[in-house]
Amino acid sequence: MRHILTFATIAAAAALLTACKTKETSTPPPPAQLVGGPCSYDEKPGIATVSDADADQVRFLIDGNITPYSRQDLPDFDYATGAQFKVIEKRITKGTCTPYILDILGPATSADLALPPHPASREPRYTHPDTSL
Repeated sequence: MRHILTFATIAAAAALLTACKTKETSTPPPPAQLVGGPCSYDEKPGIATVSDADADQVRFLIDGNITPYSRQDLPDFDYATGAQFKVIEKRITKGTCTPYILDILGPATSADLALPPHPASREPRYTHPDTSL
């Protein structure tokens, strides 16, 4: 008898919950605001020097500015301190996409390095907090 009452109570609760279900409509929800493209970028080729790197990040010195990047977002190269890479800096001019993109084309060759570096790039501004590294 006790099991029958418990089952009846559960069945009644389920019926009440089903009766409280909201009315479904056939009207679609309003479209979400478009975020992203189409986007336009100004592109500037250059040379990026690895300021320093650790297991998670690589910090590049480009035109006197240090720019950190997550290793997982970079192509698979040896990012040793002082290594130089041909890059294309992309800065957004239209749209709401990623505002800054650094495309790493590959290690810089001696021909790529024939141009003198930007004066501010001769002295790194970033120093690692752990001086033993």
